[in-house]
Amino acid sequence: MSTISPARSWSWIRRQNVTPRSSWWAARKEIVAVPAAIRDTYKARLEAMVSNFRTVLGQNGIDYTLLDTSQPLEMALLAYLQTRRRAL
Repeated sequence: MSTISPARSWSWIRRQNVTPRSSWWAARKEIVAVPAAIRDTYKARLEAMVSNFRTVLGQNGIDYTLLDTSQPLEMALLAYLQTRRRAL
């Protein structure tokens, strides 16, 4: 298996106008990815997205809380409500 840099693979996909509804995408049965090759780019883009959420939501007075999905939702909700109570 050969490794393609994430930048090259993403730019190729963008040039092909690939969407989940395109015939090329629908014909694919399997997507092969090399996690090590895309990890840094994925993490950087995810962190940028979260940062943007925090900024935009905060500017509009909307609470934003990042949740750990390995924890029960009830615990996250309890922690959030306790934080809100202290803020009031």
